[in-house]
Amino acid sequence: VMVMHRLVERFTCVGYELPNGKTDGSHLTRYSLANYTDDLVALLNHLGRDRVVVLGSSFGSIIALTALAAVPERFSHGILE
Repeated sequence: VMVMHRLVERFTCVGYELPNGKTDGSHLTRYSLANYTDDLVALLNHLGRDRVVVLGSSFGSIIALTALAAVPERFSHGILE
């Protein structure tokens, strides 16, 4: 994530890979945006985080927007780049 490296000194930051280790969504046609949102919520649950700021870069911005719309109670803010 392009901005995250600037935030790690002041905030707890977690980045994660898309399924199958892909770096963008171009080859993941079997996944839907709902699947990505489910994965993000599962990660938040695993980490014990109820409410976070979500940062999405490139294809991650689409995932972030989808998650913000689907489960807004899990996010205090969204950063899109």
